[in-house]
This record gives sequence, C-alpha cells and structure tokens, in this order.
Amino acid sequence: MLTRKYNIRFIIFLLCSSLFCLIFFQYKPSLKPAEPKKTNLYGVKDKTVEVDLEKGDKKFCISYEGTEMDLDLTDNSGKRCELAVNNWFEDYPGEKITEIKNSGKYYLDVKAPGFWQVIIIEN
Repeated sequence: MLTRKYNIRFIIFLLCSSLFCLIFFQYKPSLKPAEPKKTNLYGVKDKTVEVDLEKGDKKFCISYEGTEMDLDLTDNSGKRCELAVNNWFEDYPGEKITEIKNSGKYYLDVKAPGFWQVIIIEN
C-alpha cells in the first residue's frame, strides 16, 4: 500500500511531466514563407493619394475601368519616379515594377474617368 508521501510525489511527477510535454511539444516553426506587404489604393475619378514607401523594388498592380488612365508617382519634392502609365486603352489590367530609391512619402496622382485600383506589393 502506498503511503501519503508517495502519492504526493507521484502527483507532482505527473504534473511536472505534463508541463514539460506541453512546453516542449508546443513549439512548431513556421514552414510558410513570409507574405509580402501589400498596400491597396483605390478610388473613382481623379485623385492624389499619399503613400509611405520603403526603399526597394515595388510591384504596382494596376487596374481600372474606363477609356483612359494617367498615373504618376512623385516623391516628397515633386520629382517624378519611374512609374508612369499613360494608357488610352479600355480596362487596363497590368503590372509594373518600380525601384524606390529612398524611403519616405510618395504621391500617386491618378487621372481616370472611372473606378481604379492600384495594389503595391513589396518584392
């Protein structure tokens, strides 16, 4: 017959081993690659949107409805960046990769007669 002393030791052993198993087997490293950061900009008709961009390559996924679209990206000082879309065709779905040389505030100037959307993806 077990004594009270052995019962307490047995219960402590069970609790400690359960705690150890919970801690040890709970950690699982992430196997998925990190999702790229996305910024979704959209609007109707002409609009200038301020966006914070970090240095590096950015993919601009552009779509709009209408007959024409004019898109310019300028930095804080008003200097025009590489991104410029001047499309006279209807329903332009497309992508353009642009290098952002300095982190900071940028202005996306959109001129379109209908709905437009620009998704900026960090590469």
